[in-house]
Amino acid sequence: MATVPGSGSHGLKPVVVVSRSEASKAGVAWAAEEALLRHLPLRLVHALEWPPGAEPHPHAAHPQRTWSAHFRAGGEMVVREAANPIRERHPHLEVDAPTADGPRARALVQQGAEAALLVVGAKPPNVVEQLFVVSPLGITLTAHAGCPVAVVGPPQQASDDQQQLIVVGVDGSANSRVHDGERRSE
Repeated sequence: MATVPGSGSHGLKPVVVVSRSEASKAGVAWAAEEALLRHLPLRLVHALEWPPGAEPHPHAAHPQRTWSAHFRAGGEMVVREAANPIRERHPHLEVDAPTADGPRARALVQQGAEAALLVVGAKPPNVVEQLFVVSPLGITLTAHAGCPVAVVGPPQQASDDQQQLIVVGVDGSANSRVHDGERRSE
């Protein structure tokens, strides 16, 4: 991993969200609100998925040095552009916006070791995806992250006669238990 630092400046585990695509915008906004509610820092992470053969850390004489520097700068710009509106909207929220080298599933699983919560944005599935897939990244993270995971889709408008459902998965582990000190009323 590249520039991913440790926990927030106060030693609190952060709420971590992947910042990568249009689908992640809802996840980033939701994660910021959740971090505020929990009084935790927010970490926006962008995974730099290097193409095969690319050198993430070329030495000075390496011919790919210029390309690699531009690729890394592009990733840093992605998290900066995601973090700036959050910082403007929530000036008291501690926001960290690093990049991490490698596939986003691996980068986020590694982040889960020091996160209070991992958040992933999900696009609305098409008909085939509804039948066969439930957020592949969300599945990977819930199986391997080591902390609670939230898969957040874009906000949807419900008509007055539609019920809104909230689905919660609990496996009995320590991560799925709610402690009295962590409960909050809404």
